[in-house]
Amino acid sequence: MKTILLLDDDENILSTFSLALRHHGYNVIEASSGEEGLELAKKHLPDLILSDISMPGKDGQAVLQSIRQHPELSTKQVVLMTGQTHLVTPRRGMELGADDFLVKPVSLGDLLRCIDARLKRAEVHCFRSSIPRSIPRCRTNCSRRSVASSGWPTYSVATWKIFRTMRPRSC
Repeated sequence: MKTILLLDDDENILSTFSLALRHHGYNVIEASSGEEGLELAKKHLPDLILSDISMPGKDGQAVLQSIRQHPELSTKQVVLMTGQTHLVTPRRGMELGADDFLVKPVSLGDLLRCIDARLKRAEVHCFRSSIPRSIPRCRTNCSRRSVASSGWPTYSVATWKIFRTMRPRSC
């Protein structure tokens, strides 16, 4: 079960989103302030953090900056949301390092699609980071149509080409 940390100072939004996400199979951790949310993020290491931007005290932008600087949280998916687009535009939210941006009021369908896309993206990133960053030099045996490298198993040329396309470009 995926865990989502939900940060919002509006109790109605917090309870509504939390109930809906739990109904759709997510484990939800709630926080009504940026400070509380950051502490819960460090403690629980959620799969995704959904944060309002405008909160008293530590706002969503400050929370995002703290998350990106924390070694265990820096790669977590963060979605910022706001109902006040005159304060922060979606483009500015992405420039700050958010993985996605929602404008309130947001429909449950849009919220779920956003969360699903971000969690899938996190899985792809996790898979890509597990592939070696550099593939050692290899030698090709044309008569056997295979590729071999020291310390690596022998692959068919077709399999090797597929493997090379899967390696991360700049992780």
